[in-house]
Order: sequence, then C-alpha cells, then structure tokens
Amino acid sequence: MHNMNMPQRPISDSEQTVRISISISKDAYLELENISYEKKVSLAWVVRESIEKYLKEKQNEQKQ
Repeated sequence: MHNMNMPQRPISDSEQTVRISISISKDAYLELENISYEKKVSLAWVVRESIEKYLKEKQNEQKQ
C-alpha cells in the first residue's frame, strides 16, 4: 500500500530491488552494527531482514 500523498519514484517491472536512503538515531545504528557483527552479516542484510519481518507482521495483523 502506497501513501498517495507522497511522490513516488517510478519503478519498472524489471527492477528487483530499490535503493533507499534513511536517517536513524546513532543508538539504533550502533545496535544494528552490533547485530551485524554478531551474525557475521552486513548491516544492510540486518536492515533488509528487519524490514521483511516487520512487513510480514503487518500483513498478519491485517489478516486478523
């Protein structure tokens, strides 16, 4: 679901991923960095995994 008030960048059907830029608190960044170190994965992987889990939870809430 898109927020209709926000301008959207056109996304072609052939694109599999979209690059985004976000700002987060220093504390959140450090926590994510620690998680990535512990799991031996990139910080980007941790963020993508977190987003996927959040979206699945939202989807499950909407089904109930």
